[in-house]
Amino acid sequence: MIVPSEFTPAKGLKNANLQTLWPFVARLRVHPKLQRERVELSDGDFIDLEWAGEGDGPIIILLHGMTGNIDSPYIKGMLQSIAAQGWRGVMMYYRGCSEEINRLPVTYHFGRSDDFDSVLRHIQNKHPQTPLHAVGYSMGGNVLLKWLGEHPEENILQSAAAVSPPFDLRSCSANIRKGLGRFYQWYIMREVRHYLRRKYSYPDSPIDLKKVIATKSFWDLDEKVTAPINGFPDALTYYQSSSCKSWLKHITTNTLIIHAQDDPLIPSDSYPSCDKLSKKIRFEISRHGGHVGFIGGSISQPEFWLDQRILKFFTEQKNTPHSSKLNKVNSCQEYA
Repeated sequence: MIVPSEFTPAKGLKNANLQTLWPFVARLRVHPKLQRERVELSDGDFIDLEWAGEGDGPIIILLHGMTGNIDSPYIKGMLQSIAAQGWRGVMMYYRGCSEEINRLPVTYHFGRSDDFDSVLRHIQNKHPQTPLHAVGYSMGGNVLLKWLGEHPEENILQSAAAVSPPFDLRSCSANIRKGLGRFYQWYIMREVRHYLRRKYSYPDSPIDLKKVIATKSFWDLDEKVTAPINGFPDALTYYQSSSCKSWLKHITTNTLIIHAQDDPLIPSDSYPSCDKLSKKIRFEISRHGGHVGFIGGSISQPEFWLDQRILKFFTEQKNTPHSSKLNKVNSCQEYA
């Protein structure tokens, strides 16, 4: 189902770029109490987790964006909101995104849903009687939606939410090379190059750091680094196999997708049409909100609408059997 969102931007923050960047200012002083856990993977690598909250309430697993971490405003803010509700939140770092670089030469990427699968089953084994939910932001949303589509027979998650996911990686790669998208590409590429220099600055590295430093676009980076180091023949194959769009129709878990038409990174013409969505998906689209922004209220007193909307959705699903239908009627409203 595709429906208009109820989100209203804060006065003075209607601009997409302000919506995208304002959370970095508004949540500078947010510092949830955290506890670190390390999960050893079957291939000899590891994943670090950050836990927040106490008690025996539901657990919400958070997947950050491409260059995100525990300091990302949407992550630390959501963890604080989860803890305030009396639930527990846990953020999964991607390989090498915590302080310690990962052991194997492979990297994290948009299609690496197997790492999320390992973490999810680890948490389920430790907390077998606890309801589990998950929310992914941007790249994390792509990973989560892809996993949901790959595992339609699973009922580990009671519900899921994805915020600003890039449905079509090839389309997004082209879009971010235009207009103000180039600023975001420059910033993200700077962070990624820093990560790769840390990771591959050793003798006999499988990656030529000169090529890494010379990359100027996501396509270039994925063609020269991401694809070959992770077993893809080229960037196009990586994009086609990793984009979540082709998996949406297979999802059987109650899922909320939140997007803004003015997202500066993800073009609205890449959105899936109604016939590409599972009946279990509620796709809410707002005219404003930017990329993982959605700041309501006012500039002086911002309201973090994303946290409120996602927690409300999870609360609604908390006591709902996995097999029940999210939508009683198979309605579908294309929103333009």
